[in-house]
Amino acid sequence: MLRPYERAAMYSITIEQHTQIDADAINLVIELCSQIPEFERQYNTETLKQRLTERRCLLQLIRVEGEIAGFKLGYAIDEQKFYSWLGAILPDYRQLGLAQQLLADQEQ
Repeated sequence: MLRPYERAAMYSITIEQHTQIDADAINLVIELCSQIPEFERQYNTETLKQRLTERRCLLQLIRVEGEIAGFKLGYAIDEQKFYSWLGAILPDYRQLGLAQQLLADQEQ
């Protein structure tokens, strides 16, 4: 049986970083959140705008074979603190170690 990191090595995996969070990025995050069964509350445009307006943000999209498999979204609280707010891996892409890859990338 292959371990998660061994299965992930079988695929082309890329992480995109976006620091400009525009309406398209917000809509993408909302769409991804709607595909996560564990999210009891659904996020909307206003919720995201309230959190992200006038803050330095980082949106990471992780892709497997070119398809978005998950995301991680955070923002700076101040010059020394970064809040990793929201993120998830879509159900079809779990058990590949993708969340760990996003976390490591975010910490860099």
